[in-house]
Amino acid sequence: MKKIAFILLTVMFFASLSAQTTVKEPEFAGEIVLLNSDSTTTLLEKSTVQIKINSAAIQLTGFGSAKEKLTIAGCCASVRTHSGRIQLIVRAVDNISDPMSIIQIIKFDVSKKARKTELASVSAFGASSNNMQLLPFTGKKYGTASYLLITANAEKGEYGVIVRNPNSRDEKTTVVSTFAID
Repeated sequence: MKKIAFILLTVMFFASLSAQTTVKEPEFAGEIVLLNSDSTTTLLEKSTVQIKINSAAIQLTGFGSAKEKLTIAGCCASVRTHSGRIQLIVRAVDNISDPMSIIQIIKFDVSKKARKTELASVSAFGASSNNMQLLPFTGKKYGTASYLLITANAEKGEYGVIVRNPNSRDEKTTVVSTFAID
């Protein structure tokens, strides 16, 4: 009887492990999927960004500040989820780097025409700042080249995920995968 109970427990343990890894990794490096509450996934929409620098005040008067902003056209992401715990699977080139060093989840300021975040600001007197709002997360290895990112208590808003390639010598375009929390 003890052997049968042990065998059943072992089978149940391995069945639960295989159930946790049924979600496949995204196909390409840089792709991100949102894990839905019903164990399905939704591929995040990719957007190219514009980097805008506003420095007219310093150029004209010698006073003021220059701000560098990352801007995405459009007010809203098409992929939407509920507030609380968010889980994302991020495909990278490999998963040997610390995910905190190559992945950022950014909260955007929203207007009717665009989503923006301030990358950097510098004043005429040399003071600099970065007002980018980052969503904290924990990351774990997932599959062969991906990470599972988990956020706790994510607030309502528009978000973007940037994945950098630590092995690349030549990144020309910044691509942001976007989602929103209702």
